[in-house]
Amino acid sequence: MINNESLGQRLKACRTEAGLTLKAMEARASVSATHISEIERGKTSPTIGALQKMARALDRDLTYFLESEALDEITHQRPFEREWVYAPGEGPGGNYRFMGLGTGVPGSKLNGFRLELKAGAPGSDELHSESDNVFLVEEGSVRFDIEDESHVLEQGDSLHLRASVTYRLVNVGVADALMFQFAADRRTMPMFARN
Repeated sequence: MINNESLGQRLKACRTEAGLTLKAMEARASVSATHISEIERGKTSPTIGALQKMARALDRDLTYFLESEALDEITHQRPFEREWVYAPGEGPGGNYRFMGLGTGVPGSKLNGFRLELKAGAPGSDELHSESDNVFLVEEGSVRFDIEDESHVLEQGDSLHLRASVTYRLVNVGVADALMFQFAADRRTMPMFARN
């Protein structure tokens, strides 16, 4: 997994290669120019949703920004090769962090992440994805606040969200919660679409 400084350098190189100013990138990705600048300087890390928007605006795979090297057809990662990325405004010891899982295949429309929510921490900010998402709780209890509904997931429970749904994650257990998130662009993966 790539560190914040390298991710920022890669993002800036792609943006300048595309001939986009920070303001043009802001308009194309719907991410503020200030936030993009902070990411490019390695001062903060983007949320998965913001990184997806910027990757799409630059016509790049999300994995291009997360992996230190891309492989042609297959990636194989060992646990020690992955690094946690902290949510914006948080560093080591923060309340919310994630890591990529087996990413790096160019052209792939499937991304997997492992998320950790600290016990007793306030919930995440509102999150939004332009991809369909499936979540699976590995350990703990996580509440998903979705519009005017709440769903509490325990170990082994899963939840499927359609693209464009806004949600918030809250650890409602007494221990840290771990879960997996898999995101797929349903427009390019018909096996996930329903008739």
